[in-house]
Order: sequence, then C-alpha cells, then structure tokens
Amino acid sequence: MSDRFIEDLRVQLRGAAEREERQAGVHRAASALRHELAPRVAAVAAVALAALAVVAADLALRGGRTGPAVPGPRVVADVALTSGGGSMAAGFGAAWVTDPGRERLLRLDAGGPGRPRVTARVPVTGLPVVTAGEGAVWVLDLAAGRLLRVDPDRGAVTARTRLGVGARVAVDLMPGRDAVWVVTPGELLRVDARRAVVDRRRSLLHDGFEATGIADGGAQLYVLHADGVLSRLDARTGAPAGTVRTARPGFLLAAAGPTALVAAQGGVDAVDARTGRTRWRRDLGAQRINAAVVARDAVWLHVTGRGGPDRLVRLDPTSGRRTGALALPRLGAAGLAAVGDHIWVLTPSGRLLVVD
Repeated sequence: MSDRFIEDLRVQLRGAAEREERQAGVHRAASALRHELAPRVAAVAAVALAALAVVAADLALRGGRTGPAVPGPRVVADVALTSGGGSMAAGFGAAWVTDPGRERLLRLDAGGPGRPRVTARVPVTGLPVVTAGEGAVWVLDLAAGRLLRVDPDRGAVTARTRLGVGARVAVDLMPGRDAVWVVTPGELLRVDARRAVVDRRRSLLHDGFEATGIADGGAQLYVLHADGVLSRLDARTGAPAGTVRTARPGFLLAAAGPTALVAAQGGVDAVDARTGRTRWRRDLGAQRINAAVVARDAVWLHVTGRGGPDRLVRLDPTSGRRTGALALPRLGAAGLAAVGDHIWVLTPSGRLLVVD
C-alpha cells in the first residue's frame, strides 16, 4: 500500500468516527429533550382532552348545534314571604301572592333582581287561589265559595261573586276571553269579567271521567280527563271544539300554544292538542312534577326526584331538549310563576325563591 492510500484511509476513518460521535450526541440530546418534555406534552394533551370533553358535552346539551351557550339558572333571592304555602300569579307589572294563614293577598314589586318588596296587602278570607287577567286580579275564596275581583291599582276588592258550589270544591282559576273560568273537578263555571256574575256552566266530565288538569292554550282551553282524552274548549264561550286521545294518561301541566304538556311516567309528553300525536317525550327521572310554567320560549318544571333535592328544569318547548337545570335549596312548590325576567317558586313553608 502506498503512504498516500494509508493517509487517505486514516482521514476517512477519522471523519466517520467524528460523524458517528456527532450523531450519538444528537440522539442523546433528543432523548434528554424527550425526557424533559414528556410531562409537559402529557399536561397539554390532558388540557386538550378536557377542552374537547367540555365542547362535546356542550354540543350534546344543545343537541349538536353550535352557537352561544345557554346560561344556567341560579337562585338570586331566598326570603320568607307567607305564613305557609299560598298561590301566585303575575300581572299588571306586579306579582300577586296569597297568604292563607294571615288571610291576605300580597302585591309585590316585580322589577329588579333583589329582594321582592311588598307594595300592598289586601284582606281576603278562606284559603285563596289567585290569577290575573281581563282587567283585574281574581281571588278564589275556597272557604266561602265565592270569587273576589280586585282592582290591581288600588288593591281593593271591587266585586264578590257567589259561585253556587260547596266550600273548597273549586280548585283553580283560568283567565278566558272577557271572562274568568272557575274550575272544579266536574264542572267549569264562566264568570263574566265585567259584570262579575256566573253566566255559564260547562261539564268537565268525559264518559264519567273527571278532569285531571286544565291549561290555557290561547284561543282555546285544554282539559285532560282521567281516561286520557284531551278536550278543547272555546276560551270565550266554553263551547266544545273537539277531543283527541293521548298516547298515555297523565296530568295536564301547562300549554305552549297548540301543544299540551302532560306529566306522565316520570317525565313530560308534549301532545299536539289538535291530533293527539306526541311531539316529543322527555324522561326526567321524576317521582313527581309539582308545577310548570311556560315563559320566554322555555318550559320550566318543578321536579321532585327519587332522591336528592328538588330541581327546576328548563326545556325547549319545540324539541323537549333540556337547556338548564338547578338544584333548589328548599323543598316543594305551592306556586310557580314567571315574573319579569325571573321564575318565582313559592314553597309550602312560605319561602320565596327567585330564579334568574
């Protein structure tokens, strides 16, 4: 071998060794970097997965639709109001609450998120039920079997109407068109709003079955009977407007236009009042649904479950999709009403919960 060849070989071997050393250094640095970054990468991945889970849960809650999230309800006031229980209605820029133990009707300021303020106290007797509409506040005196008309501005009783039914037989009030309807299990009484006299009576029986609930559907009243038949009545005259049979019997909670909301088997059925077809069905795991109100494109339900606290559940009236829920700090609902931008819950113990 020539000296030239040997020297070239040495140079090539030395270059190869240097390259190998550089590559080994790169591998060592990469390994150290991976070791150092592994916890950080895992943390970033965990955050990303958590964010994806939140997005997925939000999409599931909104039925897969994108758009701004619907804020959840919250209790903004919890105050003692009545001596126990009562009835509640909203109208004429105020809330109207009966206090049976003290035999009085309370008018409360409906504005603002703070503590509701009592602005008038109207003496009433018996165990009253209240509704508002057709120019007045109407109080059902169950003990005396009469209807009181109250001027909403003066807070004074302006008429007393004998109903001709036994004490405590009438169970509810429903504003009509130029009238107020007094509801009993078997009969509907029309009281002319201007003259404050009973001018019409309609049977609520269907094949001998009494009514299990009545709701205001606008131009029509909806009556659900114990046999599962839903009747429609003209809201002005009480004349029959048709009947349909529902898929399963239950208790009529409320109405959203042409849709009747029926409590059945632990949930709610939305029934087309014209055809009897079930539009949607939502299982709430409820032992009992105590009350319902439709307000601001939402259905609000006061629910007692099979364990845990009572809940206020908010549903989309079109699809039945749940858009919010709130565990309540008090049990029971003697009254439920939409007052301004809030939902008011009156408990059997006389506490008022104001929900935003």
